[in-house]
Amino acid sequence: MKRSIAAFIPGLLLAISVFAADVSVPRQTIAGSKLSLKTSGTGDATIVVIGPGHIVSKRIALGKPLELTADDIADAGRYILILLSSDAEIDKSFVVMPAKPAHVSFVAHPSRVPVAIKNGISGTAYAFDAYDNLVSESLPVDFKLSGNRMPTLEREVVSKNGVAAVSIDSPQREGPVTFQAATGGVIATRIVRVVADEPCTLRIHAEPVGKGIRAQTEPVKDCSGNLVPDGTLVTFTAWDSQGRSTVDASVKKGIAQVNLPAKGEVTVSAASGVALGNTVRLQANP
Repeated sequence: MKRSIAAFIPGLLLAISVFAADVSVPRQTIAGSKLSLKTSGTGDATIVVIGPGHIVSKRIALGKPLELTADDIADAGRYILILLSSDAEIDKSFVVMPAKPAHVSFVAHPSRVPVAIKNGISGTAYAFDAYDNLVSESLPVDFKLSGNRMPTLEREVVSKNGVAAVSIDSPQREGPVTFQAATGGVIATRIVRVVADEPCTLRIHAEPVGKGIRAQTEPVKDCSGNLVPDGTLVTFTAWDSQGRSTVDASVKKGIAQVNLPAKGEVTVSAASGVALGNTVRLQANP
């Protein structure tokens, strides 16, 4: 009994679809995932996976799953999978997205900052997954600035293209403060040293000693009431009948003092930065 060619076409197409070499890939997956990809066909084939930073080649038996390990798809980005067999050459693509944050790269600037500076402390956070892929999806990042003598300051910033940044006023009090960035349960910590600003007020007193006078400051403070750092220079100036004498002295534990040669009636003043001290008049020892 004769049958037309058309009668054999459905069966022929079915046979081709069953035995043709092919591999199924997901549209998208997560970095470090383990994939088991379905393959079809018979015989052996070579699979080449081309990722953003590496190439993987595997020899497989068609009809059995293609196993991709976590290391095979560790880099985020677009992948191309090529199947090479005796009867076909197929290429397909898929995208690997970063995994959840595993660590945070946190840059705090500067490491030392004067007190009471508006937006004086800045922080920039970058979240990375366990495979060092930058997590580009939007994430809430919590920034926290805290210290022993200040209320805790907190800011929440949503990252954009993997980056979150914040600027915070420096505290009114000197001392080390802890600066943190946290996202996805991962915390990075930096220490910022807050130091006193330039002297704001300066007061001195003086007394006769030996063949001159001794001039000394009261505790030298900035405008927020913090003692200025050791090493801050104070310039003392004395005028007497012989002329003017000028000597620089460094602050130690908040105080600067100096001995100046002088005779008779003496006028003494001091200055540090933009701060001018009071004027003292006294009689030096004869």
